[in-house]
Amino acid sequence: MRNTEPHSNRSSRPGVRRSAVQLLPRGEAGLAALLESKLLDDPNAQVRLQSLLTLAEMGHGDRLAVVDRNFPAYAGRLPLEQVADTLARAAGHWGSSAQYLFRTVSKLEESGIRDRNLWRIQDLVARQIIASTGGAQHARSSP
Repeated sequence: MRNTEPHSNRSSRPGVRRSAVQLLPRGEAGLAALLESKLLDDPNAQVRLQSLLTLAEMGHGDRLAVVDRNFPAYAGRLPLEQVADTLARAAGHWGSSAQYLFRTVSKLEESGIRDRNLWRIQDLVARQIIASTGGAQHARSSP
């Protein structure tokens, strides 16, 4: 009887998994197979590295961000209100996090993608900024 569990036929040997990633077709089918395989989260660093390199070769390296959940500064899941508070105040070399969030939500919307959590965070960030700049009173007193 064939086992139909997802990834049940995955090799226990990291070298085999790494080689399988190298052999993926370059294109949408390969991208889908790589993402479905969850090899970007593989416990072996060499398999994860090969997965990232393969994504870059496919021209899709810009589609993802790498998160190291073991990094000491990794915050984990935070309440949306806390995320919004941080984003409303944070800025980096390329601008404010609020601007980045706005541009991300706008580009997703242009592509027909509406993520309700991002919209909720954007609303919370806007409220935080208005409240911190005294704009709340001005907004209420405007006609």
